[in-house]
Amino acid sequence: MSLQKILDKFNRYLWFFGFCILAVTIFMVIGWTVESQLNRKIDEEVLEAKNNIEKHLLTMFEDTREIMLSVGKEISKTPPSNLYPIWLLLREVFNHAKSVKRSYTLPEMAWVNPHMFQIVNTRMGILDPPIDLSVRDYSKHVSRQPWHLHFASPGPILPPDEKNNSPLILPFGMGITDKEGSFIGTVVGAFYMQDIFNKINALLQNKLVHFALFLEGDEGIFAQTQGKDFKKEELSSFPFSYIIKLSGTPLTLVTYSDYPTFKREYYRTALPLLFKWFGTVICIATLIYAFCYGIKKQNQHLVIAKIRLGLAIEVAALANAERDRMMKRFREKVEEPFGSLVIYIEILSKYLKDEIDLEISDEKQIQFLEKVKMAVFDLEIITRQALK
Repeated sequence: MSLQKILDKFNRYLWFFGFCILAVTIFMVIGWTVESQLNRKIDEEVLEAKNNIEKHLLTMFEDTREIMLSVGKEISKTPPSNLYPIWLLLREVFNHAKSVKRSYTLPEMAWVNPHMFQIVNTRMGILDPPIDLSVRDYSKHVSRQPWHLHFASPGPILPPDEKNNSPLILPFGMGITDKEGSFIGTVVGAFYMQDIFNKINALLQNKLVHFALFLEGDEGIFAQTQGKDFKKEELSSFPFSYIIKLSGTPLTLVTYSDYPTFKREYYRTALPLLFKWFGTVICIATLIYAFCYGIKKQNQHLVIAKIRLGLAIEVAALANAERDRMMKRFREKVEEPFGSLVIYIEILSKYLKDEIDLEISDEKQIQFLEKVKMAVFDLEIITRQALK
């Protein structure tokens, strides 16, 4: 195998390995791009869910706080011992709240005396005997921080609602004071947990994004965690999680992603597109490789032709130089015999024409002819040698 063929084969394999490295690099770049887009998409989905849920809950709590303030101000104008006007007021506000289309439903409203006994209830009227609500967490705060909305841990409705199987509620209360600032009782209400749960689920456009709500110092109120129980500290370690304390409430909202499922679903959609891009890039790279290889081969042929042309020109130059040297030697060799031939013929010619006054004997003439003959022989030999 010639050296040129070995070099051609090496160059061909070099191009092939270079093409493979380029293809792997392109694939890695596309894979990194897809992974970055996946992470950005998950982060955007979780952040959007956090913003939507936060906005909804804060709007719900602010709306409820306005209702409680309005009721509390009216009750503060009524003697605490006169329970019937309080019941009528609670019934009116409660019925009006139910008639207004809201994203949540208040199960009931009630009035609790300063000793934390529920004495008036929109569902059951004036209670006798009253219901002890000191078990509610807000009972520790309503007297010290009146006119603020306080929450309790989720639990059953009190008194129990046998018709609705006592659904789980999120209780809240607001302490009320009279004109002198003395604590006179608490207006209490609650949210149906299922209402909150359903509304938040409706806000989640991507079902692979989950959420959890926590009270200060307590376990999670509830969490959409596919049947699993988590603590707030564990949720904060989840990838792409957002934790925010809801302003003016003891609630902390956590939104996070089901990353493995999200990633699997994303790649199920993105991989065909990825392979399509990769195939397109490979086809383009193959065409570029074929085009460049063809140009390279053509350039090689041109280089070889150029080298051959240069060699031919060099050989022709050498041949011309050799011819010039041969012609020079030929001239030098024929100059003497040719000159002798011309001189002797010219002398004999002029003698025979009587153009010169010179006596040439017959013997001398024969000598001249012999010299002419020898000159002719020398010319013949020199010519033959030149033509070989």
